[in-house]
Amino acid sequence: MQRYFYTFVLMTSLLTFSLSPISAQFTEVSLESGIALQHTSAMLIGGGGAFFDYNNDGWLDIYLVGGNDDDGLFHNNGDGTFTNVAEMAGLESTSGYQTTGVITGDVDKDGYRDIFVTTWDTQPNLMLHNNGDGTFTEVGEEIGMGGVSFSMAASFGDYNLDGYLDLYVGNYIEENGGYTAENGFGHRCAANFFYVNQGDGTFEEVSEQYGMNNNGCALSVAFTDFDNDSDIDLLLANDFGEWVEPNALFENLYPVDFFANVSRQTGLNLEIYAMGIAVGDYNEDGLLDHYMTNIGHNPLLKNKGNYEFEEVAQVAGVDNTHSDTNPQTGNPLFATSWGAAFLDYNNDTYLDLFVSNGHIPAVQVIKNAENDPNKLFQNNQANGTFTDVSSIMGIDNTDICRGMAVGDYDNDGDMDILVVAITDPSRPSTVEDHILLFRNDNPPANWLKVELEGVTNNKQGMGSRVEVSVDGRTFIREIDGGSSHASHNSTIAHFGLGDYEMVDELKVRWLGGEEQVFTNIAANQLITIVEHEPNALEEHTAHILQLYSVPNPFEEKTQIHYFLPKPSIISLSIYDMTGRLVYQEAAIQQREGKQILEWTSSSTIASGVYFCRLTTDFGTASHRLVLER
Repeated sequence: MQRYFYTFVLMTSLLTFSLSPISAQFTEVSLESGIALQHTSAMLIGGGGAFFDYNNDGWLDIYLVGGNDDDGLFHNNGDGTFTNVAEMAGLESTSGYQTTGVITGDVDKDGYRDIFVTTWDTQPNLMLHNNGDGTFTEVGEEIGMGGVSFSMAASFGDYNLDGYLDLYVGNYIEENGGYTAENGFGHRCAANFFYVNQGDGTFEEVSEQYGMNNNGCALSVAFTDFDNDSDIDLLLANDFGEWVEPNALFENLYPVDFFANVSRQTGLNLEIYAMGIAVGDYNEDGLLDHYMTNIGHNPLLKNKGNYEFEEVAQVAGVDNTHSDTNPQTGNPLFATSWGAAFLDYNNDTYLDLFVSNGHIPAVQVIKNAENDPNKLFQNNQANGTFTDVSSIMGIDNTDICRGMAVGDYDNDGDMDILVVAITDPSRPSTVEDHILLFRNDNPPANWLKVELEGVTNNKQGMGSRVEVSVDGRTFIREIDGGSSHASHNSTIAHFGLGDYEMVDELKVRWLGGEEQVFTNIAANQLITIVEHEPNALEEHTAHILQLYSVPNPFEEKTQIHYFLPKPSIISLSIYDMTGRLVYQEAAIQQREGKQILEWTSSSTIASGVYFCRLTTDFGTASHRLVLER
């Protein structure tokens, strides 16, 4: 019988929440959270971010590429705020580079996440080695990554199952061939890099001998196991696909050191302006599906097995083809999509889809909209379709957005969304573009988070799968090595469980096929599963306090919704903006689970912003309330 090991996160932080529209369930909190960084690029391309825990303190930190400006490493303070520690972390080595994208992974298996940053033009890419003391050292060239190209995308994955992360880098335009009506785009693009980890701290570039030196204009790459054989394959999203090279899918032929191009066989050789990739089993059939972003129609490729995919975006309602009309002609204008990710944003058990949109100047045949809001598509629960809920969720921002990543940065059990909005130097100086951090404020529902720790496998278990079964249904999450657009999602597998309070079975299928299976796992906890860990089975309840207020704003009465992970004496206090106590609920003993308290404001309390603080035996949480009379 397999054995396993749990760890869990104690959330005792004071979270501050900002005013949002009454219907919105996401709140944009970047500036108040300390994420003050702009991404500038003369080419208006690139711009990525990554959720990862660089110092192993249990909180997701954020890395952001600055383009022509400095990159930022934002340390999560555990209270809803971040501090940019790039300078003290020694990241001055990124200054002077035009950075485009970022992924992170423990390439030397020392227990700390390293950072790989792509750059453009005549500059080498950067490998920032994590020294384990909060600092980083740039080592790219000395470990065998001296290749120079206009690099846009990267993904980590262990193709040969030796336990060390290898690295694929997607390169972009090498020679700009312009556009003509007769011949389309005449660009020449650089061949991609494939770096194999030698296990001694160095890498060898082997793209040509492994059949991986694709010279499409790559804007996104993703290692993913499309054929369910427990090794990682490679999916490429290429720009200008009709004229240069179409999208490509390479099948890993492990144990042979070679990849077979199965693009034509699978129908994934799409000739589009591909920008980003999302991977997820949205229809719960046990096969990973792929969503590709584009100028215009975004394909949703439903995996049918046996090397067959079906394009179903329009039927599913996620094609995102147009976003505005030309005011002169009335003709529709194309949407321009970049980053994308599948996530269960409302924890109802069904995978939803987020897409970051943003205008880029284009020739007339692909004329696109300047007003191009981001999209959040909610899964309509098992009928294969989605509904656009971007506006009512308050996430339809119209900045010029590029890369995006998802992760639970505040450890409250739901997925937050990071979006890189870039700065266009040609726009009026009054336009204040900045990075967007959307905190998820949806009402509580059950969830489970699973973090892998490889021993024989790579440290984060990238490429491995976590499967959760409940009530005859199975949900799959593949641990991401870098996808979206120039970005990297959290490698903690997140499952929304809705009303389910117990998981019937949890299965980890590691790269190589070994499985660990566990049963009867309680919801609302973060579990770390260590490969081969010989620890006894124990039951644990997550010490995570969730506090919500619905609706907000309110007129006289409001219900305070919260979740107690264990029985506790609770006390509820309301403060005004000056810190003055305006209401105190008597301390009472309550059982674990979902709870509701109602506050009726007295007539002497004026309209304005107030803070509700919930104090328990194991921590506190806070929520901002808005009173309107």
